Amino acid sequence: GPAGAALARAEDDYAASLRTFPDVAGDHASLGWLDLQRGRVAEATRELDTAARLDPADPRPLVYRGVMAARDGRYADAIKVWRAAKALDPGYPNIDRLIAEAEKRLRAPGP
Repeated sequence: GPAGAALARAEDDYAASLRTFPDVAGDHASLGWLDLQRGRVAEATRELDTAARLDPADPRPLVYRGVMAARDGRYADAIKVWRAAKALDPGYPNIDRLIAEAEKRLRAPGP
Protein backbone atom coordinates (compact mmCIF):
# COMPACT_ATOMS: atom_id res chain seq x y z
CA GLY A 1 0.00 0.00 0.00
CA PRO A 2 0.93 3.63 0.30
CA ALA A 3 3.03 3.15 3.43
CA GLY A 4 5.06 0.40 1.75
CA ALA A 5 5.61 2.57 -1.31
CA ALA A 6 6.72 5.48 0.88
CA LEU A 7 9.13 3.22 2.75
CA ALA A 8 10.57 1.89 -0.52
CA ARG A 9 11.11 5.47 -1.76
CA ALA A 10 12.79 6.42 1.50
CA GLU A 11 15.06 3.37 1.29
CA ASP A 12 15.92 4.23 -2.31
CA ASP A 13 16.74 7.82 -1.29
CA TYR A 14 18.89 6.56 1.59
CA ALA A 15 20.74 4.17 -0.73
CA ALA A 16 21.34 6.97 -3.23
CA SER A 17 22.78 9.18 -0.48
CA LEU A 18 25.12 6.37 0.61
CA ARG A 19 26.40 6.05 -2.95
CA THR A 20 27.49 9.70 -2.93
CA PHE A 21 30.95 8.80 -1.62
CA PRO A 22 31.93 5.46 -3.19
CA ASP A 23 35.25 5.32 -1.31
CA VAL A 24 33.69 5.26 2.18
CA ALA A 25 33.70 1.75 3.63
CA GLY A 26 30.98 2.51 6.17
CA ASP A 27 28.61 3.60 3.41
CA HIS A 28 29.11 0.28 1.63
CA ALA A 29 28.52 -1.60 4.89
CA SER A 30 25.28 0.33 5.39
CA LEU A 31 24.24 -0.37 1.80
CA GLY A 32 24.97 -4.05 2.37
CA TRP A 33 22.76 -4.09 5.45
CA LEU A 34 19.97 -2.24 3.61
CA ASP A 35 20.20 -4.66 0.68
CA LEU A 36 20.12 -7.59 3.08
CA GLN A 37 17.00 -6.24 4.76
CA ARG A 38 15.39 -5.80 1.35
CA GLY A 39 16.17 -9.41 0.39
CA ARG A 40 18.81 -8.48 -2.17
CA VAL A 41 21.45 -10.98 -1.12
CA ALA A 42 23.71 -10.68 -4.19
CA GLU A 43 23.80 -6.90 -3.89
CA ALA A 44 24.38 -7.12 -0.13
CA THR A 45 27.29 -9.50 -0.69
CA ARG A 46 28.84 -7.16 -3.25
CA GLU A 47 28.52 -4.13 -0.97
CA LEU A 48 29.94 -5.99 2.04
CA ASP A 49 32.87 -7.22 -0.06
CA THR A 50 33.57 -3.62 -1.09
CA ALA A 51 33.32 -2.39 2.50
CA ALA A 52 35.75 -5.06 3.71
CA ARG A 53 38.18 -4.25 0.91
CA LEU A 54 38.08 -0.51 1.68
CA ASP A 55 38.49 -0.98 5.44
CA PRO A 56 39.64 -4.45 6.53
CA ALA A 57 39.62 -3.31 10.18
CA ASP A 58 35.85 -2.61 10.22
CA PRO A 59 34.00 -5.55 11.81
CA ARG A 60 30.57 -4.60 10.44
CA PRO A 61 30.86 -6.37 7.07
CA LEU A 62 31.73 -9.56 8.94
CA VAL A 63 28.90 -9.13 11.42
CA TYR A 64 26.44 -8.61 8.59
CA ARG A 65 27.82 -11.63 6.70
CA GLY A 66 27.26 -13.64 9.87
CA VAL A 67 23.67 -12.49 9.95
CA MET A 68 23.29 -13.59 6.32
CA ALA A 69 24.72 -17.02 7.14
CA ALA A 70 22.58 -17.46 10.26
CA ARG A 71 19.41 -16.49 8.42
CA ASP A 72 20.31 -19.16 5.89
CA GLY A 73 20.78 -21.74 8.66
CA ARG A 74 24.56 -21.88 8.14
CA TYR A 75 25.44 -21.46 11.81
CA ALA A 76 29.02 -22.75 11.54
CA ASP A 77 29.72 -20.11 8.89
CA ALA A 78 28.06 -17.45 11.03
CA ILE A 79 30.20 -18.39 14.03
CA LYS A 80 33.36 -18.26 11.94
CA VAL A 81 32.75 -14.74 10.62
CA TRP A 82 31.45 -13.45 13.95
CA ARG A 83 34.62 -14.71 15.64
CA ALA A 84 36.64 -12.89 12.98
CA ALA A 85 34.61 -9.74 13.68
CA LYS A 86 35.25 -10.15 17.41
CA ALA A 87 38.98 -10.44 16.72
CA LEU A 88 38.79 -7.04 15.02
CA ASP A 89 36.68 -5.47 17.78
CA PRO A 90 36.26 -7.53 20.96
CA GLY A 91 33.76 -4.98 22.28
CA TYR A 92 31.43 -5.07 19.28
CA PRO A 93 27.88 -4.86 20.68
CA ASN A 94 26.22 -8.23 21.25
CA ILE A 95 28.90 -10.18 19.38
CA ASP A 96 29.25 -12.73 22.18
CA ARG A 97 25.48 -13.19 22.28
CA LEU A 98 25.35 -13.75 18.51
CA ILE A 99 28.11 -16.36 18.71
CA ALA A 100 26.51 -18.11 21.69
CA GLU A 101 23.09 -18.26 20.01
CA ALA A 102 24.58 -19.67 16.79
CA GLU A 103 26.54 -22.27 18.80
CA LYS A 104 23.33 -23.25 20.61
CA ARG A 105 21.47 -23.65 17.32
CA LEU A 106 24.34 -25.61 15.82
CA ARG A 107 24.19 -28.10 18.71
CA ALA A 108 20.37 -28.34 18.68
CA PRO A 109 18.95 -31.61 17.37
CA GLY A 110 17.37 -31.36 13.94
CA PRO A 111 13.66 -31.78 13.24
